Amino acid sequence: MLVAVALALLVAGCGKADRTQYERDLAKVGRGVDASLESLPQDDTETIGAEEVSKIADDLREAADQLADLDPPDDVRDAQDRLESGLRGVADAFSQLAKDLGDADTSAAQAELYVKFANDDQVDAAFEDLVAAQEAFADKGYRVFGTAPTQPAASK
Repeated sequence: MLVAVALALLVAGCGKADRTQYERDLAKVGRGVDASLESLPQDDTETIGAEEVSKIADDLREAADQLADLDPPDDVRDAQDRLESGLRGVADAFSQLAKDLGDADTSAAQAELYVKFANDDQVDAAFEDLVAAQEAFADKGYRVFGTAPTQPAASK
């Protein structure tokens, strides 16, 4: 009986340790995404060039690959899949923007591309995936990409 109780406590403890490690790994991916996105202009009067946009796309794709390598707990598997999908969608959009910026021959043409990017439905959908995934993580008590859980983890 004592062995069974000890084993049950050990298994329960391992689950929490796994979740804690998963959250650490997820936070590491999030810090990479945050660092990459910091190079984006902070207002409408600034722009960045094709090479910088391409680097952001590469960084986001790498973050999605890192997410794919994680083994999420069952309760957030769908959220992780949606987060990965959102990152890949945003990365694809930035890759296309970088290509288009490289082909643009004037700063006015580049400015038009930024406006088009900002109003693109596919870009919006990819960002919506990211937001929905973050909310799903928070609803399960996980911290991801700077979000706080909506309920304490202990109550889940």
